[in-house]
Amino acid sequence: MKILIVYYSLEGNTQYAAEKLADRTGADLLRLVPKKAYHDKGFAKFFWGGKSAVMAEKPELEEYSVDWTRYERVVFGTPVWASTFTPPLRTFVEENKEELMDRKISAFACEGGTGAKRAFRKLAKCLEITGFEQTAVFIEPKAKQSAETDAQIDAFGEKLKHLGKKRGAAVDPTARTIYCNTCRQPIPNTAETCPYCGCPRGKKVLFGGELTSGIEADRIETTVKNAAAGFRRVAENDRKTAEQENEAERRRAELTEQINAGNSVPFSETKCRSCWFDNPPGTVRCLQCGALLRRRDGQYLPEIQYCECGYENAPGATICAKCHGYIKNICPECGYENLPGVTICANCNSHLAEPKKGV
Repeated sequence: MKILIVYYSLEGNTQYAAEKLADRTGADLLRLVPKKAYHDKGFAKFFWGGKSAVMAEKPELEEYSVDWTRYERVVFGTPVWASTFTPPLRTFVEENKEELMDRKISAFACEGGTGAKRAFRKLAKCLEITGFEQTAVFIEPKAKQSAETDAQIDAFGEKLKHLGKKRGAAVDPTARTIYCNTCRQPIPNTAETCPYCGCPRGKKVLFGGELTSGIEADRIETTVKNAAAGFRRVAENDRKTAEQENEAERRRAELTEQINAGNSVPFSETKCRSCWFDNPPGTVRCLQCGALLRRRDGQYLPEIQYCECGYENAPGATICAKCHGYIKNICPECGYENLPGVTICANCNSHLAEPKKGV
């Protein structure tokens, strides 16, 4: 059974794509020609063409004939006018709705801007179907000819040519199935290129079960990609947490080694300036009120950052390595909770030991 490509073209872009598709697939072409031609230049082209498309007009067509017994599939080609398909296609659909109900339908559109997806939805609604077997969008393939656009047309033609062919017998249906990245046909596990379309871009591994359409293949592929991205984010968060914990452990070990070596004894004051409690030599925080002690030069000693959860973080830490909560920027003199990044207490004007982020 052959493919019938039904199209309307005003400036030649859709005709260019339709003819290349026919050469690739061996399909028959049917160009729709309205008896009253549309303007193809200037403001009138956009005004009258857009008005006809928006008003869903059904222009009378030149005589045509179709032997529907020869065709199993129909491909519609249309320019995009005002984000919808062209009126001649609407006339053709209305005149052949019963015959089209028994056919499998695909579509392609040519545009210079946007609106092709909306045009496909409106065409599917006019055809009273839920969706197309395949769709494609080409950007002014004749006016802006390029090797990339021609390759897109050829790839779409390969998809149309292999629609309805039997699934590859070499694929084990009980195992995970490998599908071609271009035509979505199942291929052998050992194949380097697709035996159907010769796609050289590799293959996609999807979960078992045959795909009924390219839309379903895209849906499964998107699900797999999203899951993989989620796993990567979790692994990255675990890696950062491990690095923070290792850094905190290293800094704690350094501070402990300094205190045990007595390096901090000559530089610390034993008397707290908040409650005047006499602390033992080497104390970093007051044992009675918890205030941070200063060195003789007026600077604060490096301290371990204690989170509300009780975890000892490295000096200067702003996020707890255990609970991942923010460490509050609390003044050691008066206990006032300052804004993140503040170095002078807003309540007592005391110098804060380390800029910390608050919550």
